Amino acid sequence: MTVGSETMIDAEVREVGPRQVGVSEPSGGSPGATITDKAEEVVRGHVTSSLTTGLVPVPAIDLAILGAIQLRMLSRLANLYEVDFAEHRVRSLLGSLVGAGTTHLGAGALCRLVRLAVPGTGWVVGAATSAFAAAASTYAVGRVFIQHFESGGTFLTFDPDRVRAYYAEQFRRGRQAIPGSFAGIKP
Repeated sequence: MTVGSETMIDAEVREVGPRQVGVSEPSGGSPGATITDKAEEVVRGHVTSSLTTGLVPVPAIDLAILGAIQLRMLSRLANLYEVDFAEHRVRSLLGSLVGAGTTHLGAGALCRLVRLAVPGTGWVVGAATSAFAAAASTYAVGRVFIQHFESGGTFLTFDPDRVRAYYAEQFRRGRQAIPGSFAGIKP
């Protein structure tokens, strides 16, 4: 689609194999990067954004911010994989998938209580643990939907019950990897 002199993809698209994208794109993607590479880059960026939720002192607000970050990530992944995105449907799927993992995010809620009860050190430990739990959840959601889209799925064919075990596995992987990725900061 052309708007003025700009195009949706500002380069000639070449097919090198399945899941290849164009030579260059307005978003600054690498030449020859696969859709999977670009999707993983989207997830990494949103995982980093999710870390900021640990700094929000109000429990309900931090979860709302996390939901918005994950919703934006899924919108960008849908765009990459050319999957229709209906916010109300995706919000429901996200709630169903992540809501089942509330035991994981429950640790973040407990840490928020500790943060309020123990001044100074309690706040730091609670904020770090909450942030890492939020980032791990975002990582897991991203990995689940990359796998789903790579297999040709859409939001209409997504079944949260079928991917719960994979979500839990990816959450654990994120929980282990994320703290070591940020300059040695540990919860």
